[in-house]
Amino acid sequence: MPDDENVIEQPDDGQDSGSQDADSPDVGGPDADIQDSGSQDADSPDAGGPESDERSDAPTCPACDATVAADANWCEACGHDLAGASAPADTDNRAGALSDETGPEAKSDDIQPGGAEGAVSASPCQACGETDIDTDGYCLSCGYRQPSERNHVSETAGPVAAATDRGGIRHRNEDAFAIAMAAGGQAVMVVCDGVSSTPGSEEASTTAAQAACQRVVAGLDAADGADGSSPMTTLLMAAVADAQQAATSAAETIRQSETQADGQIAGPLSDPPSTTLVCAVVSVDESGAEPMIDLHVAWVGDSRCYWVTADDEQLLTTDHEEFGALSRWLGADAMQPEPDVVHHRIPMSGAAKGGWVLVCSDGLWRYLTPTTGIPAHELMAALTHNLSRGVEADPDPSVGGPEADEAVLAAGRRAQETVEGLLEFANNRGGHDNITAAITSAMDLARSVQFTSAT
Repeated sequence: MPDDENVIEQPDDGQDSGSQDADSPDVGGPDADIQDSGSQDADSPDAGGPESDERSDAPTCPACDATVAADANWCEACGHDLAGASAPADTDNRAGALSDETGPEAKSDDIQPGGAEGAVSASPCQACGETDIDTDGYCLSCGYRQPSERNHVSETAGPVAAATDRGGIRHRNEDAFAIAMAAGGQAVMVVCDGVSSTPGSEEASTTAAQAACQRVVAGLDAADGADGSSPMTTLLMAAVADAQQAATSAAETIRQSETQADGQIAGPLSDPPSTTLVCAVVSVDESGAEPMIDLHVAWVGDSRCYWVTADDEQLLTTDHEEFGALSRWLGADAMQPEPDVVHHRIPMSGAAKGGWVLVCSDGLWRYLTPTTGIPAHELMAALTHNLSRGVEADPDPSVGGPEADEAVLAAGRRAQETVEGLLEFANNRGGHDNITAAITSAMDLARSVQFTSAT
């Protein structure tokens, strides 16, 4: 597939971020100030019940202590049967505090195979202390759904940061990301959005993101990090092929697990796990008279890549959708898993000096439109307003040593604060889907490479 190269000179030459799916039924939620600190409403399905009750004599759930109505049959916070079941024997150990007999306090996300029939966890329920947890994370004794380690994940790699969040509506997080800095100073960012209608998509998205990122980094490092020495289109096509293989293998893993469970040989899955993917490789080319941001993007599905400056944003991908449904995805039943690949070179002058590359799932971008939220550049400007002074305070790149190391860490912290702000914004707008984003600042990427070279 040819590598479409574009030189971006003026921000308003790009595609309008609000041109697609502005009236999507998944978009909604009340308006909220992006500086609000809460990411989920108190009455969210998983928020855990009322925060407080002014009446000291109000009835409470014996399993989780949440306030309940006097005539309630079920606790809305944890699912405990109030009418037909008594409180668990170790009610004093609710909310994760384990008795001496169970050993040291265990994390709720330490879910391992084992337990009674239909249960898969040997770790105690956070509400009642029992260990019978089913495959969906629900306690078979009291009904409480255990928090997952996938509910919120955040990472940094040099000046790159990424985070994923379950959101306020979905029962599980099927998004995933992978980020890395290659030896030559290229930032690699991958975001995958597991298709919620297919079981096991969280495995497909996780393995696909990791496979694509690993292939890109290996290809860049094999070329000794020399910018342009690796044919990027070929490398990105190979990375997506690896991701497709990983997503297909996820279906085989599920098929084999079903075979082991019932003792029979399972046939091909009728609805195998699937995922979207977007991968961006970002570097700064200072070989010419003017530094240029070199940006390669490959994608399958409706996960997106944006170039965002202080006064505008450009959508660099085109959603693979037809009549509101995905027309391309990765997985065992993918009919067209090949990606589109584009190449952009952006002069690092004017507003572009403070520009950001953003890759994200639709759980974020559906709120980045004039009709359903606010434009991406306005949101990023608000999130980074108080962080810009940190860049100016960084030492000169030629200094090297501990000060340079701290400057690279500071760049990562700025990116992490910004990406967490993006997720908080989406949650405050309703969090109707899983939310994932990965970002890097062009200025911080350039300076981090200089700092690293000085050490």
